[in-house]
Amino acid sequence: MYLPEKKQRWNLRILAGTVVLSAGMLLVPFQASADSISDWKQQYASLQQQLQQVQGKLNAQSSQLKTEKAKQAALNQEVSIIQGQLAVLRQQIENVNAQIANKEDEIQTTEQRVQQNTELLKQRLRALYMSGDDTFLTVLLNSNDISDFLTRVAVVRAVSDHDNEIIQSLKQDESQLKADRTALDQSKQSLLQVQGAAAAKQDILNAQLAQQAQVVAQVQAGSQSLQQQANSLNAQASQTNDQINAAVAAQAAATQLTATATASNTMQLTGAALGNATALVSYAEQFVGCSYVMNAAGPTSFDCSGLVMYVYQHAAHIGLPHSAAGQAGYGTAVSKSALQPGDLVFFHVSGGSIDHVGIYVGGGQMVNAEKPGVGVVTDNINSGYWASKFDCARRILN
Repeated sequence: MYLPEKKQRWNLRILAGTVVLSAGMLLVPFQASADSISDWKQQYASLQQQLQQVQGKLNAQSSQLKTEKAKQAALNQEVSIIQGQLAVLRQQIENVNAQIANKEDEIQTTEQRVQQNTELLKQRLRALYMSGDDTFLTVLLNSNDISDFLTRVAVVRAVSDHDNEIIQSLKQDESQLKADRTALDQSKQSLLQVQGAAAAKQDILNAQLAQQAQVVAQVQAGSQSLQQQANSLNAQASQTNDQINAAVAAQAAATQLTATATASNTMQLTGAALGNATALVSYAEQFVGCSYVMNAAGPTSFDCSGLVMYVYQHAAHIGLPHSAAGQAGYGTAVSKSALQPGDLVFFHVSGGSIDHVGIYVGGGQMVNAEKPGVGVVTDNINSGYWASKFDCARRILN
C-alpha cells in the first residue's frame, strides 16, 4: 500500500526511533555509566592523593625512626664508655687501697725502727753519762797526749752523731711515708669523686635510654599504623582501578554496538513526532536542586547521563543509554555556536574521553547533574570550568 511521502517519512522516523531505542535499551545492562567511570576516576585520584600524603608521612616517620635509633645508639655508646671508665676507676681505687695498705705497713715498720734506735741511743747515753762508772771519762783521760785526747773526743762525738743521724733518717723516712699515705688518701678521694660522678652520669644515661626506647617504640608503632593505611589505600586504589578498566572496556564495547546500530539505521529521530524542545527544557529545569547519586536515573536523584536519559524518556519519549559516551553517538553533531535548546552538550572532565553530559537550555546555559554535594544545577558552558572541558554537542530533536 502506498503511503504519502510525509506519512512515509513519519513512519520511517518512528521506526528509526524504535530501532535506536531498542539498541539503547540493549546497551544499558552491558555498560557502566560514564558518570560511574568519572566518579571512580575521581575516587581513584582521591585515593592516590591520600596514599601520597600517607606515604609522605611514612617517609617522615621512617626518617624520624632512623634519627631516634641513632640517638639510642649514641646513648648506648655513652653508657658503654661510662661503664668502661667505671671499671678503670674501680681498678685504680683497688690499686690505691693496696698502696695505702703497703704505706701503712712501711710506716709501722719505720716507726718501730725509730723506737728501737732511739731506745738504743738512750741506753748508750745513759751508760755513758748517767752510769756510776767513769767509762766516758776514762776513755778521755787515758789519752796519751792532747792529740790523742782530741781524737778520742771526736770518736765519742762521731758515735753519738751517727746514732742521731740514724734516728733522724728514720724519722724523715717516717714523715715521707706519712706524706705519701696522705697523698694516696687524697688520690683515693679524688677517684671516689670521679667514680661518683661517673655513676651519676650512668644513672642519667640509663634514664635517657629508657625514655628513648619509649620514643623509638612510639615511632615504630606510628610507622606500622601508617603502613597499614598505605596498604589499605593501595588495595582500594587497585580495586577502583580494576573497576575503571572494566567499565571502560564495557563502555567501549557499548559504544561500538551503538555505532553499529546507528550505521545500520541512518534515519534520524525528529522532534516533530517525538517532542518539543521548549517543553523538554522546561521539564529538565524542574529537576534543578535534586541530588547527585552515582548510577541514579530519577526521579529525585540523578547522575549526569541518568538525568538526560530520564528527561528525554519522559519529555520526548526517546530512549537513550545511561552513558555520556553512549549518548554522544545519537542525533546529529552541531557546533557550539549553533546550539539550540534541547541539544546535548558533552564534556571530558577526567581526560580525553567523554565522561559528562548536560542539556543545553539556551543563553550559554545547561542543566546538568554536576557531582555529589552539588546535584542538579544550571551552569554556564561558555566561561569558567565547563568552557575548558567542552567536547562536542549533539542534536536529538530536529
